[in-house]
Amino acid sequence: MKQPCAKTIRTPAPWQIKARRLLVDKSPWLKVWEEEVALPNGLTIGDFLTEERREYASILALTDDNQVPLVQQYKHGLKEIIWALPAGYLDEPDEDPLLCAQRELAEETGFIAGTWHHLASPVLSSNRGTARCHLYLALAAQSNGGQHLDDTEAIRCQLFPLDEVQRMVLAGELPNISCVANFFAGLDRLRALGIVP
Repeated sequence: MKQPCAKTIRTPAPWQIKARRLLVDKSPWLKVWEEEVALPNGLTIGDFLTEERREYASILALTDDNQVPLVQQYKHGLKEIIWALPAGYLDEPDEDPLLCAQRELAEETGFIAGTWHHLASPVLSSNRGTARCHLYLALAAQSNGGQHLDDTEAIRCQLFPLDEVQRMVLAGELPNISCVANFFAGLDRLRALGIVP
């Protein structure tokens, strides 16, 4: 039985948008809005910022011998070269996220996979926007030739044992939150499927 953890002082309710002004429009990558919002308790916030971002897909791929292809690349937001799971933006807002995931795995790693499992599509920042990262587990992954990178990409791909990837995730060596979520959702599915203990 579910029990409340504390006495509820205020019941959650939607905020009302009174005014909205576009501050930044770098479509299709980013839009930033300033909103005046009225809270249910009567308070007003005059400069609440929200954003619109492109959605993307992230892939935990696993070979038949429990190897995971990771990609290493420079991420300008962090100003660092990092390891990550393969991932990429949907080309269009209505693109099937599975097709995006399959394309990005092939482009960034040169791998294809025989079986795909959608794990979840969590919102990246529920307080600021609605963009989602679509998390996938790709099984029976195998090399299908080389990478097919965009002109702006420089990506190194390397196979790691699944348990080593878990160590890297727990040590913060895959710093992207979508990688952490994808790895543990994928590990849970692998256990449910009886692929790993």
